Amino acid sequence: MVTAATAAAAGEESAATGAAITTDRAASTTTSPETASWPTSSATSTPLDGRSYAAYKAIVGRYRAPAGWFLHIDRVQSDPYAPPTRIHVDVPTDLHGLALLDEADLLADVDRRLAVGDFLTRELHAGFRGTALSIASPGQEIAERSSIIVRPDETGEKPGWILEVRARLALPAQGRSIQGHEASRIVGRDLVRELEEPWTSPVSGATGSCTTSPPSRTTGP
Repeated sequence: MVTAATAAAAGEESAATGAAITTDRAASTTTSPETASWPTSSATSTPLDGRSYAAYKAIVGRYRAPAGWFLHIDRVQSDPYAPPTRIHVDVPTDLHGLALLDEADLLADVDRRLAVGDFLTRELHAGFRGTALSIASPGQEIAERSSIIVRPDETGEKPGWILEVRARLALPAQGRSIQGHEASRIVGRDLVRELEEPWTSPVSGATGSCTTSPPSRTTGP
């Protein structure tokens, strides 16, 4: 969970963080001004602010965060009352703050990777409460989940792992008009804070599950 000091610092840095997230679209053939500049700092005007809700479709794409992880906006909800927008985040495990995963061999085998995914699902589920973000609710058992997948990193020169976080984002609106400033705040503050908090906190909270008897291999959300 986020401490009061962490939350305050995150609030102060949200504008800078939101502005620093940049678009990375190697596969895109066209880039509209709205897509190229989103999400922006909540302190400045956003190109989509006040437009029809359907204009949110322009933000579908891949964005690189300052810390080095990637936000993928996969499918935008059709209106404010539809199921939330689908997103996923790719977090390379060689990022600063995740060294413990290798140092403690937390990704050394299938059971340990399962436990790490379960632990992070619980952390994010708790952290997303009270925000426009959500992730599949974990059950009581340590289980293999589709909400966080630990997969090989096939993009780098060195062997490594990617933490793939699958979540939902309820894009904000006033009636059927886009609230661009609020959308920027959700991504630039809430998402960044809750994603980076678990790996700046003791990820070793998962170690206990990994170093004792192997967890049960059930399948969960």
